Amino acid sequence: MIGSMRASSLGDDLFGSEATNQFREMSDARLADSMAEKGAFGIAEMLISQLGKHLSVDEGTPVK
Repeated sequence: MIGSMRASSLGDDLFGSEATNQFREMSDARLADSMAEKGAFGIAEMLISQLGKHLSVDEGTPVK
């Protein structure tokens, strides 16, 4: 996903080489891993919030 964002925003690579592409792919993979560990986007919380509005849950039951 990060690579797709990079391709759409930057277009053609000015210094395009196979080594540069490989480095960017590795860098993007590391960034994605880091973001996943930290929960940087909060997608889970957003889904719980959105779906919680449509579900009837006992007030005493914790939502996981």
